[in-house]
Formats: sequence, structure tokens, C-alpha cells
Amino acid sequence: MAFTAETDIKAPINFVYRQVTDFAALENYILAAGAFVERTDNLEEDGAGMSWRIEGEVRGRRRVIDIELKDIVEEEQLGYEVRSKDMITQMEVEVISLDRTTTRLVSRIDPAAQSISARLILQSARLAQRTLEKRLRKRLNGFARTVETRYLQG
Repeated sequence: MAFTAETDIKAPINFVYRQVTDFAALENYILAAGAFVERTDNLEEDGAGMSWRIEGEVRGRRRVIDIELKDIVEEEQLGYEVRSKDMITQMEVEVISLDRTTTRLVSRIDPAAQSISARLILQSARLAQRTLEKRLRKRLNGFARTVETRYLQG
């Protein structure tokens, strides 16, 4: 079962791609949301192999996830692996140029359970797939509007 959302952004692909790969800004966003984030790799340059540990509260429980940037295709896509105690999730972010001034941003999230309790969670998620995809689309649209504003401000 995968969750997918897409949105169009009124900005050129190179600008959108720079925003999607602004890892320092993404770390600050996570910190602002009240979670702790720590870079766990020793890479000197951004690229495949970058990794983070994020700790925070989700639904009243302390959660720890490890994220690794598995693959990166310049101005095309990013592939992440997200690991938690009970799940391994593949996450893909794709940027597609529709024309010189419009870029489509596509997000795919494919969770896989590693325990019985996680299987139960995914089964519930399957029943609520439309609602969860709607939330994902709303978040993606919010990010898109932020990118558009940054682009217009120069």
C-alpha cells in the first residue's frame, strides 16, 4: 500500500529542486515543529548516504526514526528510507518540469510493517487511505505555496 500526492508549483524546476534539497531548512522545519533532529552521517557534501535521527512526540508517544537519503537524481528525484522500531518506509520525492515556469512535485510513501502491531496500524491506514492522502496533499500544497512565495520574492 502506497500513499501518493502531487501538486503543481509556479516556479522553474531548478528553483523547486533547490528548495526540496535545502536540507538545513528542512532540519529547521523539523526543529520548529518541536522534534529533535540530528545529522548522523559523516559526509562532507550533500548526497546519497546522508542520514538523520529524529525524535519527537507523535500521538502522545515518543517516537524515534532514522532517515537515510538512499538515492538522488539531480533535478529529478530523491529516494529516502525511513526506519522506525516497527516499520520501514520507502519515500520518494519527484520533481517534473511541466514547462519553463511550472513544476510538478510528486510524493510517494510506501510503508512496510515489521511487527504485528505495525501491521494493525497499516491495516487501519488502508481503511483511511483517502483521508491520509488528503492530509499528505494538504501538506504538499502548503510546501508548494511556500516555494512559490520564495520564488516570487526573488
